[in-house]
Amino acid sequence: MNASTGLRAVAVAAACFALSACTALVGLNNNLNGDGDGPGDGDGDIIGDGDGDIIGDGDGDGPGDGDGDGDVIPQRPVIPEGLSCDDVPAASSLTELIDRFSANIYPMMTRDAAEGGCITCHGPDVVGGFAMGTTAVDTFHKIRTAGYFDFDPLNFYDRVDRALMPPSPNPAWNDDERDDLRVFTCAAVLYEQDNPIPLDEIFPPGLLEPYVGPAPTEYDNTFLTFEQLKGRIDVQFGDDWVRDGEDRFSANISLFGGVDFENAYIPARAATAEFLVGLDLLAEDVCSQAAAQKTGPFDGLDFSGPLQDTAPQSTTLYEPADLISVTGQGTVRATPWNIGGNPPSLRVVSAGGGRAEHTFPSDGDYEITISAQGDEAGPDLPHMQLLIDGVIAGEWDVPESTGFADYDVTITTTAGLHTVDAMFTNDYYMPDDPDPNNRDRNLFIQRLQVVGPVNPPVGGDTAMADTLAKLGTVFERVTLRPGDPDADLMPLYNLLVSLDSFDGDRDGAYAGVCEGLIRHPDFLFTRPAAFDGASADERSRMLVIKSALDLLDRPPTQGELDRFDTGESTRQELVDEWLDSDDFRDAFYHRARILLETDGTVDGDEPARMLTHIFLADRPMRDLLAGEYGVDENFEPQARPPEHGATGVLTMKGYIKGKPGLPHYNYSARVMTGFMGRVFEVPPEVFDERDTATAASTVDPESICYSCHQVLTPLAHQRLKWDDDGNYREVDDMGMPLDDSDHGLVDGYPYAGNGMEAFSQVAIRKEGFIRRMINTQFQMVFNRQMRHQDDERTLYFDLWQAAGQGEGTFRDVLEAVLFSDAYVNPIGTN
Repeated sequence: MNASTGLRAVAVAAACFALSACTALVGLNNNLNGDGDGPGDGDGDIIGDGDGDIIGDGDGDGPGDGDGDGDVIPQRPVIPEGLSCDDVPAASSLTELIDRFSANIYPMMTRDAAEGGCITCHGPDVVGGFAMGTTAVDTFHKIRTAGYFDFDPLNFYDRVDRALMPPSPNPAWNDDERDDLRVFTCAAVLYEQDNPIPLDEIFPPGLLEPYVGPAPTEYDNTFLTFEQLKGRIDVQFGDDWVRDGEDRFSANISLFGGVDFENAYIPARAATAEFLVGLDLLAEDVCSQAAAQKTGPFDGLDFSGPLQDTAPQSTTLYEPADLISVTGQGTVRATPWNIGGNPPSLRVVSAGGGRAEHTFPSDGDYEITISAQGDEAGPDLPHMQLLIDGVIAGEWDVPESTGFADYDVTITTTAGLHTVDAMFTNDYYMPDDPDPNNRDRNLFIQRLQVVGPVNPPVGGDTAMADTLAKLGTVFERVTLRPGDPDADLMPLYNLLVSLDSFDGDRDGAYAGVCEGLIRHPDFLFTRPAAFDGASADERSRMLVIKSALDLLDRPPTQGELDRFDTGESTRQELVDEWLDSDDFRDAFYHRARILLETDGTVDGDEPARMLTHIFLADRPMRDLLAGEYGVDENFEPQARPPEHGATGVLTMKGYIKGKPGLPHYNYSARVMTGFMGRVFEVPPEVFDERDTATAASTVDPESICYSCHQVLTPLAHQRLKWDDDGNYREVDDMGMPLDDSDHGLVDGYPYAGNGMEAFSQVAIRKEGFIRRMINTQFQMVFNRQMRHQDDERTLYFDLWQAAGQGEGTFRDVLEAVLFSDAYVNPIGTN
């Protein structure tokens, strides 16, 4: 990805956003919907217009974690001039403040918009705006944590007081209702002034309350990634899918949604039509080679021998009326023909004959008898052939003088439907011959009989059991679980017999079974479909397989599974071993490159190398923003010039490039979304402001831009000494000294100071940063963001503890995720 490609993630903040309809609080708290999904796709991208500005398209996508928190910067609230709180008694405790809110404010909020309430636009299930909680207490904590209980422009009180909420044409709050909100807001401001604890640096108090909302319906996406598919084929088939020097995985990477940082940069993880097309190509090629070479799931298997038990001997007689006439004019039902007092026969008057479509009950030998008589003419006797599926099995000259006689042959065939043809091959017709008995040569077929099987093969009575055992081996080697005899193996057995009888290609039949198994859900999902109904022991084994795929992009080897099965190693011991392996390093690094949007260059990869080093070296996660070192191509830390300071990836060329600073604010937006969990929206109204907006106007508290730019603008100034290519400079292009302070642009700006180090030292303490870092590990195994505000708030607290407020390690967090109840007993399982 080059710099211009990186600008696809431009967006969102230079021209902030205004209020409209039911997005009244969107801009301020970015609490997008409270359910873990932002109004965009939560995939970490900010979709901009690609022009290098920070003006986005308003679709709400951002490189944040998509969890909807936003983390508005709480500042010490003040009471503005002209507004008195002298008549308001201070709350003696947080509980008292909550009680006041529950009694006086929450009931007004839960009215419909048509009655002046908030629930219509900001109910718990809202998508794309601030979402109230399901209870008064939960709603209180969400508003307080977002920093809305003050008198700042465009916060809760200001919007209601100026009749911006509810949106027109809904009725505004009356004077008494607005005064009730003023009184409560005064109490909230006074409480915060007396309790100066930064709310955005502690675990959100509201999330300590039990979740009482609706049960989640979101299921984890455990569909295989491109890398995991490659890992399964490598480990389970011993195949890299390289043919004639061409890496076919790379050639088809776009079908599978993979990322190679050369031609493909955006991963996909879904059963798309394109993926299934690629899977068809893969399955046919890989399975055919494995079956032919007896490798992978077929290692050590002997395909020879009958597939079915030998059936009891039987006799089937086909009369002329049962035969299908095969002539030059096509295939038609035969018309019986009588010769003197003989039984009816099929008269074949030209090249052709009679066909029986016969189902042979099992593999083996069969005796086929044709009763026929010739009708002589010309120099040669009538000639007859017996063909099985078009292949000659016997042939005879059939005289007229002997009358109807039997012509026998013994054939060996496979079970299933086959064609049996008795064919006349040398028609002769000479109407001008003076001898009328010598003018027309024909063949009469009186009956065709099939007897068998005869001479049943040794072991024929165990053939089905032997075949099912082989299929059980193949099934387990592909799906990594034993197959159920009825639900899993019998369908495969029927498929195998059908394919084998179709063309007699035994290797091809087994390859077809393999192709079906590669399309099986238990192969295509890291958590198999069988997990829901599995026993506790079976689930434990499946979790070992999933853990390996999640950590290593490959399944466990047979040796690793054997160690678990025999009790030699627990899942915890295997996980510890895997986390120390090169396979994990490579898998983690690949994901880090995607997360940090590398362009594939050495410089572009350094942020991903740093994240990987922090994990492998058990460095605290805060090093990502506050490390004082660089990382080389061997993942080793290296000293760097002092101008970087303790800024981690923030001043690396590979991070800065493609993220323009002033006057675009792209860098600021990407830092806040990527590391602090902010998600910015840009409604259409903001575009009217962009032509006249200046850096100074964006931080005017009365500006519609202020809610975003109270952070974005001062942060952009703090990066001034690093140009857009990541080069450090002390002077600008005119030779004037550069000032990389925050310029005091915003009162209460929490990251005040000189340079990016001033930002990083505060940012690493913020709840938004810690949650974002937790989510990098959570998403690795769940492929979604944590529902931290809903049913997974207890899990979030456990992971918060593991994170140690930024002093913990990514490994601590990842291990806590892997052994959490959400991982072991996901939604939809018992």
